[in-house]
Amino acid sequence: MIICVGCKDVFVVKKVVRQIRRGFIEGCDKIYLIINSRFFSFYGKKFCSENKVILINENTIVHNLDLKKMRSLVDSHFTKPMREGWYFQQFLKMGFALSECAKDYYLIWDADTFPTTPLQFFDDYGSMLLTQKEEYHRPYFETMKRLIGLGKTVDFSFIAEHMLVKTIYMRELIHTIEKNEIKGEYWFEKVINAIEPSSILGFSEFETYGTWVNCNHRDSISYRRLRTMRDAGCLYGRAIKEKELKKYDGITDTISVEARDFPPFPRNIYQYAQFAFLYMLKP
Repeated sequence: MIICVGCKDVFVVKKVVRQIRRGFIEGCDKIYLIINSRFFSFYGKKFCSENKVILINENTIVHNLDLKKMRSLVDSHFTKPMREGWYFQQFLKMGFALSECAKDYYLIWDADTFPTTPLQFFDDYGSMLLTQKEEYHRPYFETMKRLIGLGKTVDFSFIAEHMLVKTIYMRELIHTIEKNEIKGEYWFEKVINAIEPSSILGFSEFETYGTWVNCNHRDSISYRRLRTMRDAGCLYGRAIKEKELKKYDGITDTISVEARDFPPFPRNIYQYAQFAFLYMLKP
C-alpha cells in the first residue's frame, strides 16, 4: 500500500494506518507513506514498527522530479494559479511503479479515508477489483486523448478513494506517454504539456490508468461499487475516535474526513488548532 501524505494529512494518516492494521485491508504487507522528509519526525520508530510503515521522501520517488521542479512546471504552463501539489501527488502514485519498492501490485489509498468494513481487492477468479464511482470532468478525457489516444470508454468514473495497480500495467502506461511526441523530456512533463493551459484541473491519474487497463487488459479486472461516505468530517472531523469508526462497521465500506469539512463545536476547535499548527510548518 502507498499513501501520499500532504501537510494537511500529517496527523490524520496515523489514525488511518491504525485502522487499516486492525484487519480491514486483506493482504496488505507494507505501508509506504510518501511524504516530505521534514515530517518524518512525526512518525516514531514504535509506530512504524508496529504498523509495518516505511517512510519515503516524496522528492526521491520519481527520477528528476521534486516539488520545486513541479512548481516550476506548473507556473510555466498554466495561465491560472494552480497548486503544484495537486499534480505532484498524482505523479508520485504513478511513478511508484518505476521504483525499486514496487512489487507485482500496489494499492493506492487516500490519506483521509478509513476502511470500516474488511475489504479485499481480488475477486474469486483472481481479477483485480476496481471501484466504480460517479464523476465526470471533461478536461481529464481531453488530456487523456492527447496522451494515449483514448477518451471516455465507460459510463462510470475510476476516481475513487483507492486504486489497485498492477505495476507492469502502470509501467506500460508511463512508457506509452513517454513515446508521445508532446513536448517534454520526461513523461510527467508530457502530461503537464498535454493539459489545456487554461484548465486548472486537467489530468486524473485514476481515470487514465483505469481507462488504460479497461481497454488493454479487460480480462484481468472486475468492477464493483462500494458504500462510501465522503462527508464524515462534517460529523466527526479529524478527531474521530475508534469507537465512532466502529459504528460504521458493516454499514459503510469506507468513510472519509476531508480537510475542507469541519465538525460542529466543540470538536472543530481541535481541527482549527491542528491546521493552524500545520500551516506554520508549510515551507
